[in-house]
Formats: sequence, C-alpha cells, structure tokens
Amino acid sequence: MNRLSMISGRILFFSVFTCGLPWLRGEGVTELVPGVPLPLKGAEVGEGKVEGGVAALETADYLLGQLASDEDEHWKAQTRLCRVLIRQGRDAEAKARMKTFGPSYQSLLAATLALEWQRRGLAGEAAEAAKLAETSLAASDTWKTMRTNALLAELALAQRDEVKARALLARVTDPLDRRSCEAEYILAKPEPEQVDAFLARPAREFHAYQSRLLVGLAEREGRAGKKAEAEERLRRAAAVCVGARHPAAAQSLPMVIEAMHGAGMEKEAVETLATYVAMCRKYPDDAEWKAPSLAEAGRLYRVVGKPELGAGLEGEAEKSSRAAFFLYAPAGWVACARLALQRGDGEEAKRYVGEAVKNAAAYPHPRGRAMGLFETALYFLEERQEATEEVMGELKK
Repeated sequence: MNRLSMISGRILFFSVFTCGLPWLRGEGVTELVPGVPLPLKGAEVGEGKVEGGVAALETADYLLGQLASDEDEHWKAQTRLCRVLIRQGRDAEAKARMKTFGPSYQSLLAATLALEWQRRGLAGEAAEAAKLAETSLAASDTWKTMRTNALLAELALAQRDEVKARALLARVTDPLDRRSCEAEYILAKPEPEQVDAFLARPAREFHAYQSRLLVGLAEREGRAGKKAEAEERLRRAAAVCVGARHPAAAQSLPMVIEAMHGAGMEKEAVETLATYVAMCRKYPDDAEWKAPSLAEAGRLYRVVGKPELGAGLEGEAEKSSRAAFFLYAPAGWVACARLALQRGDGEEAKRYVGEAVKNAAAYPHPRGRAMGLFETALYFLEERQEATEEVMGELKK
C-alpha cells in the first residue's frame, strides 16, 4: 500500500459545526481541534484507566446538562463528545445521544454522525443515523437545513450514490455551506476543468477546501503510483494555505504536513511544519487559538520523527494559555496536557489540567464555566486519564 493512502482516514473535512474552539465556529476550516490527535493505542493511552473514562463521561454529561439552556453550545459540545465515543468504538452510546435534541439540531447531529460512521466503515450505523437526519429535516430551520443537506450529500458521495448527492447538493444554495460539499463532489469524480475552476477561486475564502481537494487528489494519485504528481499536489496545497493571507490559513497546514509525511516527503513536511510554527507565532499571546496551535505543532514534530525540533513549543503554549482570556484558556491548557502526555510526562499533564480547571472555574457565568470545564472532562475521556478527587469535585460543582 502506498504510504499516502494510509493517511486517507485522517484527512480532515471542513464543517463549521465540528469544533468547539470559538475561533473556528465561523470559519469552518477543520474538524481537528488543534492539539487533539486521533486516539493513541495500547499503553500510550494509559491502559487500566477505564474507571477514569467512565467518571469523565458522567462528568461530561453533567456539564452538558448545564449547557442545555443554550442549545447551540449544547449541540456543539455533544457533537464533540459523540465523535470521541465513535473513535473509541462506543457506537451504542453515541447513537443514543442523537435524540437528545429537538428536530432542528437532531437532524444536524445525526447527519454529522452518519458521515463519521461511514468513514469508519460502519454502514449500518451510518444508514440509521442518515434516516433519522432525513426524517427530522422537515422540522429544521434554514441554516441547519443547509448544513444537514451538505452533510448528507457528502455521505451519498461516500456511498457512491452520485445521483442522490447531486440532488442534495442542489438544495444547498448558500455558497458558504456549498464549499466543502463541492470539494468532495469534485474529488469523487475529478474533471480537470472543475478542479481548475475550484482552485481558481479566491484562496482567502476557499483555502481550507482547496487544500482538502489537493490532498485528496494527491492521495488518489499516490494510490495510482503517480508519485511526482502527488507530491506536486501537496506542494501546491501548502502554497495555497500560506498564500491565503488569512488568520485561519495556518490551521489547514497540519493536514498537508501529515499527508507529506505519509507520502515520504520528509524534507517538505519538516519545512512546511516550520512555516506553520512561524505563522502560529505571529498570533498575539492572548489569541485563544495560539496555544492549541502551538501544541498541535509539537504533536506534528513527533509525527514526523523530529520531536527535538518542537521541544520549546510546550513552553510557548503555556505562556499563551496564561495570557488568554479565561473563557478560552482551558482549551490551551488541555492542549498542553496532551502534549505532555505524548512525551510521557503524566505529572506535568496533571499540572496543566489543574490550570485548565482553575481558569474554567473562575468564569463568573455558569454556562461559560461549564464550557471550560467540559474541555477538561473531554480530555479525561479521550485520553482515558483518571482525575484526582479534587478535580472531579470541581468539575461536578
């Protein structure tokens, strides 16, 4: 198998409702929360710590209850939690959560999870979720209807039902909601004219989707043995992100870096990663996305086999977390904790988590407090880490 094809399961798709970080909510650039890798395996996740995961799920549910007064925040948090459960193979638990909302958000959550299950090869779960999304769609309102149809169109493409995908895409009239689905549609059946037209659109608005398309095309060409063509696609994907001159452009580079690494382009991967770090460092320290982005760079240096080059990034992420507004700081501290875990320092990870809890607990509004504490509960669940009684007590206040 070509190394590039191995990263197909980790290619990032771009939907505005998949990330909890506030800076991503309006841009729709990536599903990946910076600093949050796919689940680690075996001993790396802390075998024997299932009890901590169970307690974390109970705590996450408790905090979700506190967010229920704001259906939008509740849905975003529930979506993130369901994705974690699916990645851990806890599909029944994720399935039960699809009906925790009224029809408006229910259709959107169900469509999101349907696509997640389809990508993981669970056709039965995907079909069940898609059916719920379709039956709930009539009660949804305009923006949710648009995004649900876009997701269902992507699902139809993944199921190789081009006729259904075309019909669903025709319902999506908002150009912002069409971007991701158009990229997927072109990728499903790439025609040179369509590819060129999509890549000719303004990079400032389309960089995330253009880079997604280029990485997808590179993956296809890699499978076909067209190594030179695949490498050129990935170089162009990096250039699109760098040249977009948009604050969120850096956030599309991790996907490209991992694709380069998967394709054996080690030199280009390391160079692009250095560019990513430089772009992240231009953010002011109090920018809510700086700490998670720097932590993501630290993770990527481990991915490309150069952990020594990212040795100072954890400290920089900590500095940014201290400067961030305390509503956003918990995400930075949790990103630092994950980075510490990846290098095997569990004690330092606990210290970072303590800072996350302290920042979140200091927020005066109960909903904002719950949002920050949810970041910590999700960390314990995702990393299968146990929390101290003191931390768990704070989370459940």
